Amino acid sequence: MSAATKIMMGNLLKNRDEMKRFIIMRAFDDDVIKELSHLHHKPSHSCISKRSFTKIVSTHLGLDDDPIEIMRHCNLIFAPTIYEEHWFCYVLDKRNNKLFVLNSLSSERNEENKLLDLSMKRHFEMFLNFMNDLPQQTLELVYEDLPQQKNVHDCGIYVLKYLEMWDGERKWGDKTMPDFTLDIVHFRRQFVCEWVLHPQNVVVKHALAKAKLPADFSIDSLRSCEFI
Repeated sequence: MSAATKIMMGNLLKNRDEMKRFIIMRAFDDDVIKELSHLHHKPSHSCISKRSFTKIVSTHLGLDDDPIEIMRHCNLIFAPTIYEEHWFCYVLDKRNNKLFVLNSLSSERNEENKLLDLSMKRHFEMFLNFMNDLPQQTLELVYEDLPQQKNVHDCGIYVLKYLEMWDGERKWGDKTMPDFTLDIVHFRRQFVCEWVLHPQNVVVKHALAKAKLPADFSIDSLRSCEFI
């Protein structure tokens, strides 16, 4: 997931003037998960500092610029999170002061998961505070009603599609995401092909040679033959 989000962000950063979404990876979810054991019996510890947050995000994405300055112009901030071997995603909607929980196994959430959500909400509120230099802001926590996965191993694919597509608009009846159960295999193949053939993959030539493909084979070559 870390490599996938880095590739996605690299594509988004190519056109910063039109960026509407930003993906943060492990900026403070590790702290939140560690905090869970304390939430049952004593007050929460302090949230991540602005300096630490900036360093984590910049290091992951290889940014020279301040990521917070870039995020100021984005409407949606995505935070893919893994807990108990399950991927889901938080999305900060800055326009409406809401924190959405996007989960393809929402029926499996228990009290521990709810504590995680509340802790993440607190960290996002602090994040808004140091991003906007404003007093503490309160976010509304929203559990989005989404199509659910039919097994226990497709959660990562669902999260990748949230990162690509989710914008909060109800374009599929009363849902903000389509039911793509039948497309999962296609999506898996598509993502793997894009990652392997990515220009920054240092072993792409080796991979193409192993597959007995031309050295100049690209993702556009696959699209032209309708492989993905």
